[in-house]
Parts: sequence; C-alpha cells; structure tokens
Amino acid sequence: MKKELNGKTYYENSRGSLVPEELIKPYDLIKDQTVMLCFHQVMELRSQMEEVKLQVMQSVSELQDVLASEYKVKLGGKKENLCVTSYDGSIRIIVAVNEYQSFDEKIHIAKQVIDGCIERWSEGTNANLKAIIDQAFALNQSGHMNIRSIVGLRKLNIEDADWVKAMTIISDSLQTVTSKKYFRVYRRDPFGKYQMIDFDLASI
Repeated sequence: MKKELNGKTYYENSRGSLVPEELIKPYDLIKDQTVMLCFHQVMELRSQMEEVKLQVMQSVSELQDVLASEYKVKLGGKKENLCVTSYDGSIRIIVAVNEYQSFDEKIHIAKQVIDGCIERWSEGTNANLKAIIDQAFALNQSGHMNIRSIVGLRKLNIEDADWVKAMTIISDSLQTVTSKKYFRVYRRDPFGKYQMIDFDLASI
C-alpha cells in the first residue's frame, strides 16, 4: 500500500513496515502498480455486478407485483424458484433461493433414541443398521453432519414407536441458518437448448 508521509512516498511491505520509494526495485514498483490496477478493475466489475443483481431482482419483483395485481395471485414466493421467459422464448431468467440448513441440539437426542432402537433390534437382521446410522451421523471434513444422509433416514419404512419419535425429532431439529437469493440467465441456442450465461471470469 502506498502512503505519503512528510512529502515523501512510502510503500508498506508484507511485514507492515514502511519502505521509502527510492529503496524499492523498479520491477517491484511496476509489479505493485500492475497488481493494484487489476485489483481495482476487478472490484469495480464486482460493484457493477452487484448493481445489476439488485436491478434484476427489483425488475422481477415488480413483474410479480404486476401479475399479483392483475390475477390476484403472487407469482412465486419467498422460498420458491421463479422462471420467466422472453416473448420469443430466446431468453430465460430463473430466480432461486438457496438455503443453508443445520441441526440444533435436538439432533443428539434423536441419535440417542435411534441407538436405543438398534439395541432392541440387535438380535435380528437389523444388526448392520448401526453401521448405516453411524455413517449417516458422521461429521464431514468441515465438522458438520450430512443433512441429506440424516434426513434420508426418514424414508425408511420402519414401524416402531421410538423410531418414529426419532424421525420427528430430526424434523424438529432442522433449521434454516441462512438464505440467499440469486438468479441465472439462459439463452436458447440454434438447437433449441437453453445455455446458461456464465459470469465466472475463468469461463470467458
């Protein structure tokens, strides 16, 4: 970072020390200027993308209001995906909500109830069920439980009062932590297939 002190130019190095400009190699100065220029260009682009996102979301929201006023029904909802297409069908915009969910402390109670079920069933053909349960409740590399694996247990057709109780606790313990709204834009190619317009710089 470049700083001006007492009429003299300094650059802060990676250790946080201020180094006079005349003591820095010309190449390092050019490299710093190039990196900072690219950085500011990228940040400006990011800012523009944020503005475009807000404008798109606002435009789609206004479209929902128009339809709600005309048909007395709200198109889409807070948690529903929404797809709108141009009149000629060539452009399609999909607005979606991505939710991140996690379990609260009740999930440990559900695990205890399930373990109790397995102990009662251990003499029969359910002996291998404990391995399945332990795998479902295992922590991933980030230290979190696999929500899909645990919720998938509810699909098992097990008619046992304690098991049903555990499945209810699992449902009650599932909470939405964060919710993020985003959109994707698609353009129909000559073959009639919709291709997503990628905003990732690496794909351009």
